[in-house]
Amino acid sequence: MEVNILLVDDDQDVNFSFKSLLEDEGYNVYTAFNENQAMAIITERDIHLVIMDYLLEDNTGVDIARKLKDLDQSLKIIFVSGFLAVLDMVNEI
Repeated sequence: MEVNILLVDDDQDVNFSFKSLLEDEGYNVYTAFNENQAMAIITERDIHLVIMDYLLEDNTGVDIARKLKDLDQSLKIIFVSGFLAVLDMVNEI
């Protein structure tokens, strides 16, 4: 089974690094730099996992995750952040 992963980060270098690593492991990887791009990809592709930054320029990862989960309750989401307090906030989803 092919696994499709969506990376959501407003830092192009972070997206490129994660994409390269995951593609080397055989995953199909799509990248988005903001909420609009992420929502478009989710509606166009069969995404199995989302890896996203907690803080984006246009919204927080939690807000975007809620919208993504509204489209697909089975979607798995992993947050990446340099902030320790994010662990407390993730429980809100």
